[in-house]
Amino acid sequence: MSPKRNPSQLSIFPEISGDLAAPSIATIPEFDKALGNLIKMSDLGAFIQINIQGIEKIYSLNLHELHTPPDFLQNNITPAPITVHLFPQDTRNEIKKLTYEVKAFFNRGNSFKTSFGYFLFRSHFPSWKTYLQERQDALNQYLSDTLSKGV
Repeated sequence: MSPKRNPSQLSIFPEISGDLAAPSIATIPEFDKALGNLIKMSDLGAFIQINIQGIEKIYSLNLHELHTPPDFLQNNITPAPITVHLFPQDTRNEIKKLTYEVKAFFNRGNSFKTSFGYFLFRSHFPSWKTYLQERQDALNQYLSDTLSKGV
């Protein structure tokens, strides 16, 4: 439920939103109308939300947790935690560029931006599917070429 209230918009389940004073869809005709509007929207297209995660993944190694024999430690130096990125900076930058290309598909001719992401018009579903597959193949190829050097 969105915390924003629109007086012309009815809530299907106001008890879930926590605002019991909000008007709800209490009759079958109101529910049918809301469902009809949802069906009309789905006939026009679909909401697409793009979340790309894991590019900036960092791991920390705490050397205090390792059982290191004293002969391998330098005197009077306490081992500091080491932070390691999953991908080097150049690789992260290239992956970010490839992910921006995914978002570049959406424009005023095939979609519009919403608070949920993008609303893609149904007529552009086949080209979105093809474009997304091409971008995924390019990303997979880049990662394979970059990370499998020497193997």
